Amino acid sequence: MAQAPIEETRLSFFRQSAWTFLTRVLVTLINIPISILVARRLGPEGQGAYSAALAFAGLWATSALLSVDAAHTYYLAGRKAPLRAVLGNSIAWSLGIGLLATPLYLLLSPAVQKEPSALFAQVLTLSAAAVPLQLLKAFVVATLLGQERIERYNLLQVVSNLVLLALLLLVLFTPLKSALWAVAAYLGSAAVFVVAGGVLLRRSLGEERLELSPALARESVVYGLKGHVGVFFAQFTYRFDQVLVTRMVGLEAQGFYSIAVLLAEKLTMISQSIHLVLFPRVSASAPAEANRLTAAACRFTFLFVIVAGIGLWVLGGFLVRLFYSSAFEPALPAFRILLPGVAILSLSRLLSGDLSGRGVRIPQTFALGSAFVINLGLDLLLIPRLGIVGAAWASTAAYVWQTLFLMAVFWKVSGVSPDRLLVPRGEDLSLVRSALSRMRPRRGGTQP
Repeated sequence: MAQAPIEETRLSFFRQSAWTFLTRVLVTLINIPISILVARRLGPEGQGAYSAALAFAGLWATSALLSVDAAHTYYLAGRKAPLRAVLGNSIAWSLGIGLLATPLYLLLSPAVQKEPSALFAQVLTLSAAAVPLQLLKAFVVATLLGQERIERYNLLQVVSNLVLLALLLLVLFTPLKSALWAVAAYLGSAAVFVVAGGVLLRRSLGEERLELSPALARESVVYGLKGHVGVFFAQFTYRFDQVLVTRMVGLEAQGFYSIAVLLAEKLTMISQSIHLVLFPRVSASAPAEANRLTAAACRFTFLFVIVAGIGLWVLGGFLVRLFYSSAFEPALPAFRILLPGVAILSLSRLLSGDLSGRGVRIPQTFALGSAFVINLGLDLLLIPRLGIVGAAWASTAAYVWQTLFLMAVFWKVSGVSPDRLLVPRGEDLSLVRSALSRMRPRRGGTQP
């Protein structure tokens, strides 16, 4: 009797994941001209300044969140907190954290520079505005995911990226052309995301009024801190190497490395799409169903990234020359070293989402913390000797270790062995076919 609802849940999960993946493909198609514009119009050094400033601002905002945003998704998806309290607390947290984090960012950001540069100093100063915007954006995303309004999140992603593309076209083909104005364009697109997201959430609230809940705040901090050290380590593992490259080798090298990272991380589109759906779905599912969902998601993702990774490896040189010009060919060695690590990292993201949905946060911290230590140690050892190639080797080693560690944790928590996460099964193909068939518009133009 229960098999039909379970099967429908799995189909719903994969439909949402597939729509999210298609949206990310669309966002990528928008991001390609964005990255081409910045790289070609600003050159390696300008690309380095733009990417380094936004990477540092993103790291700072993520560190300051204390993972309260993840707690809001968890409590909202599990029907453990009302929307009015989640939204009220989100606004309060954003204002409070922003008032503390932004001045500290302005104080410490000059340390990113290898050599004093007036333009880069201005870029870093302007990028401080990205910190409060990133905080607000994180809470908007967390609330939408907690409501399982994935389609609204996808729409905001598309709209904000179209705005970024339009703004970059305005500033990069005028005398304003500089990394400073490129960052200003990014800030404009982030503001559109926050404002439009706020309007959508206000409509969801209906006639209810916002509420400040001290109890939810305490519970959110407790939940968040259990895994925030891990989130901190994860974000620094993914992005701090760009800060180190900027500091140790310079802006031009960071320009090359940022393109290598940008291309390699195209492999994560499907894992990010499934992760967005998986975390709230696991939060609301029984353990047995969560086991089935996560195992099927990992098998499908692993197969996809292997095939896509081979394609990117073969076509990498052509894509770099086509999109960014031969001036960015020094990015290719680092790109090819990053590919295997990013492919394996796709599984790590899914396992982290599953474990967070189960409330298992502390073991993740050990996995992500040890990966950060490996990455930082290898970065400090290899970047001065090998430049961006050393940074790529350090990242790949850390990604492999992190994924193996999380597979072991997931095995212990769920009883699902690693082979069930990696080896495709016949049922996977039939499930994907069923999900895709239900994505087709029905007669009359309605969506299921």
